Amino acid sequence: MLVYHFSKIETMTASSLTISEEVTMTDAFFKRAQEMLSSAKHVHVEGTLSRQAPFVVGDFHVMANVTAPSSRSLTPVDFPLDFHFTENYAEQMPPEADDTEDVPIILIKNDLIDLQKAIEDNLLLNLPTTILTNDEKNKGVYPSGDGWQVVSQDSYEKEKTQRLNPAFASLKHFMDKKNP
Repeated sequence: MLVYHFSKIETMTASSLTISEEVTMTDAFFKRAQEMLSSAKHVHVEGTLSRQAPFVVGDFHVMANVTAPSSRSLTPVDFPLDFHFTENYAEQMPPEADDTEDVPIILIKNDLIDLQKAIEDNLLLNLPTTILTNDEKNKGVYPSGDGWQVVSQDSYEKEKTQRLNPAFASLKHFMDKKNP
């Protein structure tokens, strides 16, 4: 577990603490993420924890190899994740804290900064919304079943313009007959 003491970082003589660690994802994480992610391997974090009163600021770069279901077919897809995140840690909410600030303020408990939880949360937040297998990307493969199929937006729009409106179907025979 990657846990650091807030008070030790505040009182250290160096301006920042450098972190470079392999991260083992917890069973609780996989249980929580079971529908979004089936594996996360070779998770590595690099970054710093530095004091910038009233905060300890964490600035991190995470790299991982993950397996998640395709958003089209639910087939497992392996892909790399590489992302950056920054968080401010504080023992209590500073009165001058601005709600519009881009960097989240994380209130710590018992003097502990839980970097493990931060990495797990940000790994889930950085999963892409569209995950496709190579066939789905390159060949436009869509799932289908008995009496149904998934089609691309372009195919749907093309079919929609070529489809005859049922309300006008009965009038079609007037167009087919020659005018006397």
